[in-house]
Amino acid sequence: MTLTTEPSSSIDLFADTALDNPHPLYEVLRRTGPAVWLERHDAWFVGRYEDVKAALSRPEIFSSENGIALTTEANRQFLNGTVLEAHGMSHIQLRRPLSHQLAPVP
Repeated sequence: MTLTTEPSSSIDLFADTALDNPHPLYEVLRRTGPAVWLERHDAWFVGRYEDVKAALSRPEIFSSENGIALTTEANRQFLNGTVLEAHGMSHIQLRRPLSHQLAPVP
């Protein structure tokens, strides 16, 4: 299926009801499309396993280089220099010591 416009949603993932029980909203967003523009948050939602996996394997398109938080201040204050905001070789170097601890237990 080819989309001519990006799916979008006005869902507020930070509303009290959403924070109390986000799972029904996640399901709505997953049904809406592989990537859904969250109008209220100026951010993309990718909620299906295969779509997240595909996005994470395409750093030339989906990058954490400018941070992953919803505000520039949070990216600078809390994530700057961490594996979460690192990109490319920097990410690989920061992730390497964590790989064993983050790996699934056999």
